[in-house]
Amino acid sequence: MEHRSPRTAAGGLSQRQGMGILFGVYLSFGLSPLYWNLLHGVSALEMVSHRSLWGSLIIAVFMVWKGQFPAFFRAIRDRREIAFIGLCSLAHLWNWWIYIWAVTNGKVLECSMGHYIVPMISTILGFLFFRERPGRLQWMGIIF
Repeated sequence: MEHRSPRTAAGGLSQRQGMGILFGVYLSFGLSPLYWNLLHGVSALEMVSHRSLWGSLIIAVFMVWKGQFPAFFRAIRDRREIAFIGLCSLAHLWNWWIYIWAVTNGKVLECSMGHYIVPMISTILGFLFFRERPGRLQWMGIIF
């Protein structure tokens, strides 16, 4: 009898493990409004600040663990790279700040619609301004 190894996805995970992680991410993101609402009296900015700080520390630990810290030091020596990372970080911070503020102020439906529409707008902007041309499978995703 021959032993077959399970199909592996990116990162060496089996397809089943990858689907489990994906399900966990979607479940935690879907349930996060319940968590944010439990934090009455804490401002959205404070919540985002904690999320950013602790997330940065966790990422730093993983970078050390995976031996990726030299890449970080190379990136922070380049002014253009720092400017790009800073701009992306501010956009990400702004997005999460609005999201947490909306959830804690009873605007979950509006926030959900925004998270649904923004990828479509980003796709259109990429098509118009950056001349990105989606492939056949990507067109199917856009249509759906």
